[in-house]
Amino acid sequence: FQYYLLRYPTRNISFCNCGIAGDVLNGMLSRMDDDVFIHNPTHAIIMFGMNDLGGEYQNNSNGFIRDLNSYTSSMIKIIKLLKERNIQIILQTPSIYDDTVKLKSTIVIGRNQALFNVSHIVNDIGKEYQIPVVDYWTIMQNTNLKIQSMNPKDTIIGFDRVHPGP
Repeated sequence: FQYYLLRYPTRNISFCNCGIAGDVLNGMLSRMDDDVFIHNPTHAIIMFGMNDLGGEYQNNSNGFIRDLNSYTSSMIKIIKLLKERNIQIILQTPSIYDDTVKLKSTIVIGRNQALFNVSHIVNDIGKEYQIPVVDYWTIMQNTNLKIQSMNPKDTIIGFDRVHPGP
């Protein structure tokens, strides 16, 4: 935020973080009028996936996920609502779940694969709707594996295997 204010001091720039920690796509969808459109945004950056997977997984051909169809349809609904209002959109894939670092914490088998699957959905939606995508999953996964090739106990993700940072 400060980068833009300092770089473009004569522009009227404001940012509103309308995300809620732990929220999912359907939660955001139900809050669009009250939490997003009330601010009359010109741009929206969307990142969902980690919490949409939840803690319950079902094994199917797409990996361990709660419901990919629901995720996809909710993402498309949000995109259509934003496009109807001529809001510029940037999509972001979810970050990784570090299931390769050598830590004592429990590993949720299949969670990172599910996030990989979600990242493909986000990339596919971006292509279909001609929306730019920031692919955090691929960037983070490749960086993390490179770091771990030198020391399997190192990670760019925290000790909870989810949140980036120490």
